[in-house]
This record gives sequence, structure tokens and C-alpha cells, in this order.
Amino acid sequence: SPAALDSAFAAAWYKLVTRDMGPHARCVGPWVPPPQPFQFPLPKPPPEPVDYAEVWAALHKGADPLLPAADAAALAYGCAASYRYTDNQGGCDGARIRFSPEVNFPANAGALEAIGKLRGVKKVFGARLSWADLITLAGHAAVAPHSGPMPFCGGRTDATDG
Repeated sequence: SPAALDSAFAAAWYKLVTRDMGPHARCVGPWVPPPQPFQFPLPKPPPEPVDYAEVWAALHKGADPLLPAADAAALAYGCAASYRYTDNQGGCDGARIRFSPEVNFPANAGALEAIGKLRGVKKVFGARLSWADLITLAGHAAVAPHSGPMPFCGGRTDATDG
């Protein structure tokens, strides 16, 4: 039908000329439709965020850190290094490093093992702590002994797929 064709064409055109805008939040104006799957929308942060000091302490239980510093720094760096300025995709928000294709990038070798070592901390804090914040905070914990105190901006959320 002509109406279905018009609708399909409008959706395809919107995707073609909008994909480079990145997240839906960057679109402005009264004609902006709801977030589309190609914009990789992320959920809102939890209403009751976790106490990041408690997470920091959980990462440092015992004499040895939960995750060796080199592994934690590599995981956080791999997560952050996926960010693309051109379309504002990637980066740690969404923690897509947990999924294919990012987890399979040669530069992210060892990511699955590092994430596995963080599962216990994630389980303790549940939905109040995103994987994205946990990975980033583990990276902070890894480099802090060498750099001193650093600010931490929490509130990242997790994608459901890669």
C-alpha cells in the first residue's frame, strides 16, 4: 500500500540522515521521534545509585585486589577506547565490551576473564551498580595508587546487547 511505502521510506530516510548524530538525546526539535534501535538507546540510571565507596572497598577486599591492576586498567581502557567521536557511540556507557563484537576485538583480549573476576562484586550490588560503572571504577582503582585521588562520575547504564 502507498501508506506503508511512505512509512517505510520515512523510517529509512530518518535512519540514513540521523545515524551520524549518535544518541537520541542529541536530536532536538518538535519532530524528533522516540529513540530508534539504530540509535542504541540505553536505559536510565537506577533511581537509587550505589554507594561507590562501598564498591571501591569491595574491589579491595583482602591483601590482593580482586582483579590485578594491569587487567583492570586494560579492561577499563578497552571499554573507553571504543568511543567514536564521529557518532558518539561506544565508550564505557553501555558496557558493550561484554558483548560481541567488542569482546572479540584483538585489543580486548582477556576482557572476558577480567569481567568474570568482577561478577561477584556485581552480584553483591545488583541492579544499583551497572557493569559500565563497575568496569570504570575498577580501572580507577587500578591506577589510583600511581596517580592519587581522581574524581569519579557514576551513572552509566548497561546495554542489553552489543
